[in-house]
Amino acid sequence: MEYYVIQEWEASYYCWESRAWKDGKLNLCSKYMCFFDNNSELNFAPSITADLRRVTGFQRRQVSLIYRAIVVSVEGEKPLWFSSLKNREEVFYFLEHFWKQRLLCLGPGGERNQQTRSHEAATSSEGQVERKRFFEMLYDSEKTLIKASNSLYDQGEQFDHSSRTMNRMHKDLNVTETLINGLDRWFTKWEMKPEHYFEIRTKKEYPILYRKTTKESYYPGTLVFVEGQVTVLDIKRVADISILLKDLTSIVVNTPWNVLLVRYAIGEVDVMIDVSSAQVVYILKALQSEHGDKFDYEEGSVDAKQTIRISEIPGTENLMTESSEARHTELGDADLETVGDVVGNLKSLAVGINQEMTRQLDSLDQLSESVDKANYRIKKGSRKVEKKL
Repeated sequence: MEYYVIQEWEASYYCWESRAWKDGKLNLCSKYMCFFDNNSELNFAPSITADLRRVTGFQRRQVSLIYRAIVVSVEGEKPLWFSSLKNREEVFYFLEHFWKQRLLCLGPGGERNQQTRSHEAATSSEGQVERKRFFEMLYDSEKTLIKASNSLYDQGEQFDHSSRTMNRMHKDLNVTETLINGLDRWFTKWEMKPEHYFEIRTKKEYPILYRKTTKESYYPGTLVFVEGQVTVLDIKRVADISILLKDLTSIVVNTPWNVLLVRYAIGEVDVMIDVSSAQVVYILKALQSEHGDKFDYEEGSVDAKQTIRISEIPGTENLMTESSEARHTELGDADLETVGDVVGNLKSLAVGINQEMTRQLDSLDQLSESVDKANYRIKKGSRKVEKKL
């Protein structure tokens, strides 16, 4: 199966078999990180591949006294050492970001992976009815929570749409009150001003990697949409860049993981935000409703360098010399590992659902207050018009 490459870096990998460093390229895609040896021919399988779901963490280490490295800890395997990186910090930020986002969702094909795991659990415990029933309940719980998460997200989109509608209604009421107060000026010397309306503040946050010019390195941050503007917070949550959404000149979509937010203005410094994130699809969805006309999709042919082929679910054994018996654990351990994966998914989904519910409750309170305010303004305007008639 082919996967699109999110980022590629020149690197070297420490081979435990030969106890030597091998030069090549480190590739990151949505589900896996792969290393291609320079000595291997093109279009061949990667020398080593690690599933991001099996990665337990990343560490920055020092090789001897000169070279800096990144150590990848993989469950049940020897640590993976990568060095000779041009910008170790940027590589570390990319790996950590997409690894964390991978843990928070099943990703494309999650249903298929879920069915595969369920089948393996059932066949490996043939004749054991209680164990089979336990795994069925576990996978049903995971599937139900995924559906609930999707429904909650759709509900949040409806709340956001209602909030935008109410804000437009209040702006229309501003115009109406101005016209009504204009009638008063025919009969009185006092100048009447429209009341300030209650505007719903919709706020959305997305974890990102960003840079302000193409010559800079990427750094972790948070992209925030609030009150008609987009703001980038740095790793300390201090505002670094801010652009009014109405002033955006173009939104250049390069890949499903990279987008450029650009603002050009005569007499002012041009502003660019180069965003790379696993949440780019959701960022574009937030911009689509009111700024879809500014989208600019970069079209280009997908060459061999942009995709990698993985024929099967890989491990990190390609460069290992362990025997097949040593790699396979007992059935009880395999069951515990499967249970751990599912419980991890359930925890991540629960955290995401809790955050979304908190946001929606706040939006619902503001929406309710906005509706009451609009109702009061309509009744007040109606009484004024009735008095004039």
